[in-house]
Amino acid sequence: MQKVHPYAQAAYSVFEQPDKSFGVTIVTPETSPASVTPFPSREAAEEWIEAHKARVALQAPDMRNPSRFRRPAGGRSVRS
Repeated sequence: MQKVHPYAQAAYSVFEQPDKSFGVTIVTPETSPASVTPFPSREAAEEWIEAHKARVALQAPDMRNPSRFRRPAGGRSVRS
């Protein structure tokens, strides 16, 4: 079974806050929206979105390999 990174299907939107800073709303399937704040400008928020998408793309292949998170056969060695 292939796992998908939680943010692989995320939708991002930039919003302006009352103090004139900006934030990013992230919506993923089957979860509540999350907000990341503050950003000094709309451009900074949009740059963060692109950087986040790039990080997700780099991490996504690891999500397809669940054995990466398993302990080696035999478990941990115990010192006496």
